[in-house]
Amino acid sequence: MKNLILNNDNARAKYKDNEAVKKGFDMFDSCMDEERIENLGAAPLFELIKEYGSWNVTDGNWTEESWDFMDTFVKIQKHLSIAPLFNMYVSADLKDSTKNIIVLDQSGLAISPEAFLKNTSYHIKVGDALAVI
Repeated sequence: MKNLILNNDNARAKYKDNEAVKKGFDMFDSCMDEERIENLGAAPLFELIKEYGSWNVTDGNWTEESWDFMDTFVKIQKHLSIAPLFNMYVSADLKDSTKNIIVLDQSGLAISPEAFLKNTSYHIKVGDALAVI
């Protein structure tokens, strides 16, 4: 299936004007260019860390005075969609599905409590994987 879609020049030509599909092809290509990944090493990660406030472990010039916690926190949450301390999102109210609510949830690598309540194929697959662990 992968070869029919992603490694197919006809498919790429057919969807050349579709931005969403082009982004998918670009993402696939960037992940499969193993030689470039090896050549770049950790440099892209170091650049990203520097762009988002730096870190004393990777930057010998880093100082606490030059670092702004709130600015860094907001940029990471906003641009990288990473929730370092807590997760915030809009969801249907479990008691009244005609209303939406803002949910504040713990952050981390674990599955969110809301995910246990959803019955999508993705959430079922994640739940099954966690059950094995």
